[in-house]
Amino acid sequence: MNIIIAGAGQVGFNLAKTLSRDNDVIVIDQNQQALAAIAETLDILPINGDIKNPLIYENILEKEIDFFLAVTNSDEANLISIIVAQDRLEVKKSILRLKNRYFGNSSLKRKFGIDSAVFAIDITSKTISNLLKYPKANNVKQFEYTDKELISIKVTKINGPVEVFPKGYEIVGIERNREFIIPAKNRIIEPGDLIYLFGDKIEIHHFCKEYASDYTSDNQNIVIFSADEMGIAIAKELLKEEKDIKIVDNDINKCKIANERLEGKVTILNSKYSTIHLYDDEGLKHADIAIAATKNDEYNIIKCLEAKERGIKKVIAINNDLEYYSLMHSLGIVVVRGPKIATVNAILENINSDDAVIKKIFCGGKGQIYMRKVYENSSLIGIHVKVLKYRDNLLTFVIRDGQIIHCDDAMICEEGDVIAVFCNEENEEEAKNWIYNLGQ
Repeated sequence: MNIIIAGAGQVGFNLAKTLSRDNDVIVIDQNQQALAAIAETLDILPINGDIKNPLIYENILEKEIDFFLAVTNSDEANLISIIVAQDRLEVKKSILRLKNRYFGNSSLKRKFGIDSAVFAIDITSKTISNLLKYPKANNVKQFEYTDKELISIKVTKINGPVEVFPKGYEIVGIERNREFIIPAKNRIIEPGDLIYLFGDKIEIHHFCKEYASDYTSDNQNIVIFSADEMGIAIAKELLKEEKDIKIVDNDINKCKIANERLEGKVTILNSKYSTIHLYDDEGLKHADIAIAATKNDEYNIIKCLEAKERGIKKVIAINNDLEYYSLMHSLGIVVVRGPKIATVNAILENINSDDAVIKKIFCGGKGQIYMRKVYENSSLIGIHVKVLKYRDNLLTFVIRDGQIIHCDDAMICEEGDVIAVFCNEENEEEAKNWIYNLGQ
């Protein structure tokens, strides 16, 4: 495919890093230094210039562009670049990164010719809100085609290896000592494992109670370290769940803005030098959850460790830099992808999804999920389909009448079936080709 990435920042670089492996990628940016850094390490075509300038596309007019990705930090630049690119080029699909939800209005999307918009701050704040429904979960993913959920749980309540016999859910991933595997048969879990469970949320709750220590549903009191845009978005999302929220920040101006935008519904605490005294003076030690939501991963780690030391059982850190992901996990911190990483993952999922198939990424991209639904009048109904060999790192299921059924032989598709494939990066191409070509 031919793909244009407008923007050579962190989001643009990480998209180019993945997409340039199998596609022809063009990266456009007026920052010569950032563009050179990408061109030095990746097989891409760099174009130095303003993405809003129609002349910048002059030398690629003959190319048919499969995807135009506008991912700078400016909503205005992204919107204008898409309008200009569609006027100058043959663009099949456009995806852009946005902060202002107004521009994502359905009528405006049509006027601007936007196929898909990614609101990364919304993704991150809603992820945190979902986590509160599962007090011991590290992550929660929901799906369009089924009410089954994918939930990751840290195993802390056992002293040695234990064999698990899943009921109402499946183990679709185990991260152990920084290694990741999707087990086909071995259901042995060990202390410290991060287990990915797919299935019925009630049954997964039972797993949590048995294998995750200090399981509790009392998550009413929340403290958020950050009064910037991310902290405000998280607070807004949690207010919908009627949580008691306190925001802490050392910037008085940010505190004032947060208080205005949250309409005084949240307690805002300004701490110029230290937050230590606030645990006693303002009762932060009674919080059920502490969320460190700044753009600085090191600061987020410090705030989480500080909160744990003062008795807060669950701490969540926004992860902005992938280099800190494993460290956060090893310190017992629940990790939520920051807006930039969330943008990359959402766009990659979008590129690999269409009206028939959706894709999701989990475990930091180590795991991939492809799902396809058999709709009414689908040509797949009644067709005998040869399934993929059921093995480690490549699991195939059919969700039928609320049940998850293993696929280890040929199957006959029925209306309403949801076919799901879980695989690692190594087996992704095989899984993708199979699910897109069912019945052929």
